[in-house]
Amino acid sequence: MNELISIIVPIYNAEQYLARCVNSIINQTYKNIEIVLVNDGSQDSSGVICDEFADKDNRIKAIHISNKGVSHARNVGIDNTSGNYIQFVDSDDYIEPNMVELLVKYITDHDVDLIICGHTSIDANNNLEERARMNDAIYSSKNEIYFKLLDCRNSSFMNPPWNKLYKSNIIKTYNIRFDENISLGEDFIFNLNYTKYIVSMATLDLQLYNYWKESNISLTTKYRSDNWGIMRLWFIKYKELLNDKYFINKYENQINGFILKCIQITLSATFNSNNISKEEGLRVIESIMKDDITTEALKNIEPIGLNSKIILFCFKKKEKKVLAIYYWLKHSIRRKNIKLYMRLKR
Repeated sequence: MNELISIIVPIYNAEQYLARCVNSIINQTYKNIEIVLVNDGSQDSSGVICDEFADKDNRIKAIHISNKGVSHARNVGIDNTSGNYIQFVDSDDYIEPNMVELLVKYITDHDVDLIICGHTSIDANNNLEERARMNDAIYSSKNEIYFKLLDCRNSSFMNPPWNKLYKSNIIKTYNIRFDENISLGEDFIFNLNYTKYIVSMATLDLQLYNYWKESNISLTTKYRSDNWGIMRLWFIKYKELLNDKYFINKYENQINGFILKCIQITLSATFNSNNISKEEGLRVIESIMKDDITTEALKNIEPIGLNSKIILFCFKKKEKKVLAIYYWLKHSIRRKNIKLYMRLKR
């Protein structure tokens, strides 16, 4: 087991966390790695830190580019890798010392095209906030992968690129890249595009990645006027991937259920904002309720969890004010009682 692993770190103004991140990669128990640090036009000392690390360790490449966003930085990283496998780490986060070793061993021992592990969310006080777990499982056919993707609405396992190990030849052969024209959901679409070309994958029930929530304020939790448009694109891409006659005919309701996840993300981002007006919140709900793709997808689906049931009830009854009150209350609770909020989030 001596495969070269390329680890890409996109960086923008991360001087506070960058050394911790890079040191966690340098100190991996698996040593045959190349680390591609892509400094995306940082205005702080991140670029200097990158160069200092590159001077000390010949496994590190420091690449400096003008600021064009995280998708462009990751794509530049992909173009500058030479490893058999590719891994992504965000500059705010850090990884467990044996993460690379365990992922490489699993992906090579079982000869799968993709390996996904769990992660741990760390809050601003360095306290454990949440453990995202996976089942230990191998999916050895396209159909089995599709079955797993039917659960995608209930799990974030397909969203991020940083808890995964990818085969470089699949990414490069099929020119799979992050969409630089969008800044929300590009990770998810990248993963869906990658999944098109694989025939096997595995999930590992180990939390090997540490997601630092103090600085990682996800774009999916921020209000943007185009949130729903991009979530709508998520749903379309998701249906395209599962556009197999057998699956569409037999599991159409489950596939359509993914629209609930898209609605949840949009509403959470909207009502979690401190400066959103009541009028704007109601406008967002109304625009989703009037969307033909939503109306069609929500027919006859079975919601899972309290959140989904409330959304479905309000959409069927056209109760936009009730839904708005629910989300305002939920995110008010979030700021006061995170444990209760996590229960309501389900």
